[in-house]
Amino acid sequence: MSNSKNLPRSADSAVTLPADVQKVLQSLPKEAQVQVLTLLAASYSYSGPLPPSSEVEAYNRSIPDGGNRLMCVVENQAKARAELDRVVITTKSTLDKRGQAIGCVIGLVGIAAGTFLVYMGHDWAGTAFFTSTLISLVCVFVTGKIPKVPKS
Repeated sequence: MSNSKNLPRSADSAVTLPADVQKVLQSLPKEAQVQVLTLLAASYSYSGPLPPSSEVEAYNRSIPDGGNRLMCVVENQAKARAELDRVVITTKSTLDKRGQAIGCVIGLVGIAAGTFLVYMGHDWAGTAFFTSTLISLVCVFVTGKIPKVPKS
C-alpha cells in the first residue's frame, strides 16, 4: 500500500496489501476503496499472545522501541497468567484437603455418636445414626462428590 499514493490509508496501518489487491483497489471509486479497506481491516485478525512480525515492526516505526515494549507487555502478561494459575491450583488443593479433614471429623463424630447411642441402650437410633453416617461416607468417597438428584 505504500507504493500507491491514491489509496486511503490509516496512519497506524501495519499491513501492506499485495500488489494485485492494490491494483484492484485502484480501479475502484474512492467510496468503494474505503469500504473494501474497512472490510479488510475488520476481518484482519490473529490469535496468540504475539502479533505478526509486520505489526511489531510497525510498532517500532511509530513508537520508539515499541516492539520491545510490546514484548515486555506480553512477557508480563504470561508471568501474571502463570502466577494466577499457580494461585488457583494451590487454593484448590488447600480447599480439597480442608474438605477431607472436615469430612473425616464429621464422619468420626457420626460414628462415635451412633456407637454412644447403642451403648446407652438406644439400639435402633444408634444403629440408624451409625449406618447412615457410614453410607454417606462411602457414597462420597466412591463417587467423589455428594450424589445429585436428577431433574425430572
